[in-house]
Amino acid sequence: MLEHSPLRFDDPLVAFSEGRKSKDAAVAELRLHGYSDLMLALGQRGLPIPCLPPDEVEAMSDIMVRLIHPAEPS
Repeated sequence: MLEHSPLRFDDPLVAFSEGRKSKDAAVAELRLHGYSDLMLALGQRGLPIPCLPPDEVEAMSDIMVRLIHPAEPS
């Protein structure tokens, strides 16, 4: 698995945890087998799972509101 080295800003695992790198890019750069290995590596290093960026959360919220309260037909 991954070496336990000090956390660095340019570490792909840190970048993924902070939402600066996609899961696919992190898996490839770290030469992992898949997403489950990426999650395991985060846990081993004590890093949190990334959250969605605020704009994505807001877009999802807007869609949900439209689904729950559809516009009245004109």
